[in-house]
Amino acid sequence: MNQKLNSIKNILRALPQGSGYHYSLFFSRTAREKKEFKHAVLSLTQIRVKRILSLSVQVLIFGMIVSLASCGGDGEIEQVADTPEEMGEVLFNAIKAEDAPAVMKYYAVESDIDEVLGKMNLSEKKRKKKKKKLIKKIENLTYNLPKTLAKIKDQDIDWEHTAYDWVDYQNFQKDSLTGADIYIVFSEDRQQYEIKLKECYPTSRGWVLFDEISFKGKRK
Repeated sequence: MNQKLNSIKNILRALPQGSGYHYSLFFSRTAREKKEFKHAVLSLTQIRVKRILSLSVQVLIFGMIVSLASCGGDGEIEQVADTPEEMGEVLFNAIKAEDAPAVMKYYAVESDIDEVLGKMNLSEKKRKKKKKKLIKKIENLTYNLPKTLAKIKDQDIDWEHTAYDWVDYQNFQKDSLTGADIYIVFSEDRQQYEIKLKECYPTSRGWVLFDEISFKGKRK
């Protein structure tokens, strides 16, 4: 275990101060390395790492745990909701509970990105460029996810008395591929509100998110 902890320390030293977790660290690792790395990171949290690490590194480790937890011991990516309706209900409950790890499972990983870009009418050069931008975008979104959830929960709503209603969505086409902006409709008493899941696509592991989550206010 000491060897694993030393490996984590070396990786942390290689990252710039204040950075988020980097998907490239995990995409390039084997299933066995991911499993060992996950156990080592979890062991760090068990020794009260929050007392000795800066906030930026705490967020980094949090991101590592979530990214690695999405993969099983055999390297398989965790399945998510098969329909927009199921996705909306699961994410509403996760947002309501400020459960960032549960929400993160719905953000696209490399296999999702490859699958979606592979269906778009793009040249190989444009596909590689777009993939790089998407990985960076999702990296930033997941890094800021705790703040995003806190901002949504800070609305003048009695969340204890809210209930999921349904999802609405608007289809769009991007580079010949159809996706959807999904709107979670929920209610507090008689007033309905919306949360937007921007740019969602169906993949072989379920519906996943390629852009931000935002509170849209009262439903008109």
